Amino acid sequence: MSDSEYEDEVTDLSNPDVTTKYITAAGITNKALELVCNAVKPGADVYDLCRLGDDFIEEQTGKLYNKKVKGAVVPKGIAFPTCVSINEVAGHFSPLQGESVTIKEGDIVKVDLAVQIDGFITAAANTVVAGDAKVSGKAADVVMAAHTAAEAVLRKVKLGNTNTDITNLIQQVADECGVQPIRGVLSHQLEKHNIEGENAIASKFTEDLKVPEFVFGLNEVYCLDILMSTGEGKARPSSDYRTTVYRRAPGRNYTLKLARGRQFVNEVERRFPSGAFSLADFKDITGARYGVQEALKHELLHEYPVLSEKSGEIVAQFKFTVLLLPGGTKKVAGLPFTSAGQFETDKTVKNEELKALLAQSANPKKNKKKAAKKNKEQENPNNNNNKKQDLLFVLLVTLSVTEAALTVKSLKQTANACTIKSHGSLAVLKYEGEGDKSTPYVKELVCKEGFKKGFFGKKKTRKSYELGAFTNRNLLAPFFKDWVPRKGHLQNAFNCVSAARHLHNKLKTIYLRSKKWWYRVPGRASYRFMEFMCSLKYQEDGPALFMKLLDSGAHSQVIIGKLKAAKEGFNEMHDAAVADGEEGEMDEEEEEEEAQEEEE
Repeated sequence: MSDSEYEDEVTDLSNPDVTTKYITAAGITNKALELVCNAVKPGADVYDLCRLGDDFIEEQTGKLYNKKVKGAVVPKGIAFPTCVSINEVAGHFSPLQGESVTIKEGDIVKVDLAVQIDGFITAAANTVVAGDAKVSGKAADVVMAAHTAAEAVLRKVKLGNTNTDITNLIQQVADECGVQPIRGVLSHQLEKHNIEGENAIASKFTEDLKVPEFVFGLNEVYCLDILMSTGEGKARPSSDYRTTVYRRAPGRNYTLKLARGRQFVNEVERRFPSGAFSLADFKDITGARYGVQEALKHELLHEYPVLSEKSGEIVAQFKFTVLLLPGGTKKVAGLPFTSAGQFETDKTVKNEELKALLAQSANPKKNKKKAAKKNKEQENPNNNNNKKQDLLFVLLVTLSVTEAALTVKSLKQTANACTIKSHGSLAVLKYEGEGDKSTPYVKELVCKEGFKKGFFGKKKTRKSYELGAFTNRNLLAPFFKDWVPRKGHLQNAFNCVSAARHLHNKLKTIYLRSKKWWYRVPGRASYRFMEFMCSLKYQEDGPALFMKLLDSGAHSQVIIGKLKAAKEGFNEMHDAAVADGEEGEMDEEEEEEEAQEEEE
């Protein structure tokens, strides 16, 4: 697989094109949400407001990405229909024309919608009051509580934190303000063509809703949905309103018998491949109703019933989308709460930790050079224990990458004598610096012996292959299943930054040379694997977890032996290197091999 083909398959934020599509979709999301919120006034019809939002989304997305890609049209449009829910109604209210309601003065109105471009989804929701009058009492309490929780969550969703941290934070804000989070509400990771990704965040811990814990990882996208209620926090399907919002069930296929049903499903797959839709968005409402009934019988659709609290209660909602980028968490979809002045409440946050969290900037801007310099100055050059730990894990990662290279045999290529010349084996450790301020790091990791393995058959043209070992779930499944998410591999958080960067450059290409054959390791994949392995030392019982990975059988016995030997003998090697204060030296054969490699 060529590098360009590899890039085309990258669907996370490490691909700049993907990030651009998320940001573009977020821009339309914000404009549509603002348009509908500004139209919320006493006397406005909910059906008209929903059509206003959906029509705007389809109009704006219709202007973009109109060129076919590989002969196919880029899907875009509505990822979740515009829903306008009033007072005790918690969500999913997008009525048909004859079943709408009219907004009254003082109503607490929630507007919710989502947009997708090429399957990349952004969602947002906001709560406004109809009219210009001031709002006080429990209505003001719940709205301000929901907004406070949203602001706190925005600052808490960071690399290395967990979904449990977010759930606890939401409950903490609710307790301070005397309201309740809505039970059963989940915030989801957003993936391509999937508005409800694998990772989920519960708004409230309940016995009947178990959400696996996970760690937020780099280049992931999340939609955070905060709903608070003045009541018990139990939103149930409403018997007063018809269900009109549905989503195509992924992976379910069945050929419907009725022509109307088949036509309906085909239109759903064409217009709404990435998310939910409303029956009100179909011209033939009668045909859509027949199609829904038949599709539900064969489990081709998921339904979103209108949810409601008890009559007289108030539900408030704030939803936003964030991108977890190397520079920090970036909120791309979601409006500022400009109407906060209309709500008068005596409920305030008293917890000091929560106050400190809310006082933090939601969009911190750091000078990378100054931050790196500051970190370097703060590092204790005499703390050999920290140096040992940093270098130990870097070396373990290096050996793991070498092991991953061996798994290329899974490509089932015809064997042919080939030598791997890799910078991925424990061999020569060098230091660079002067005086007491010197910082040890891996300058050269040269393969002493090389691996004599046969991987490729004879070809007449040079060809490169993708190494899937770094992201292969089967390779690390026994470990990932019980601990960390399967992708993202945690944050880029090394103390030994220079070592990691230098090692990344050295591992960027592993050459398997035999005549004109060569093998290239994608730099992104190797870096991700390094991030994951190095992050173990920041986890509780990290070394034990690392050994658990080894014991899982994911690595060959040869490499297990090397890793264990490296761990056992590292302290002696490090102490000797520090005592000598000299750079490790290569023998003549290694120097000759390195010179030949650089020349080639």
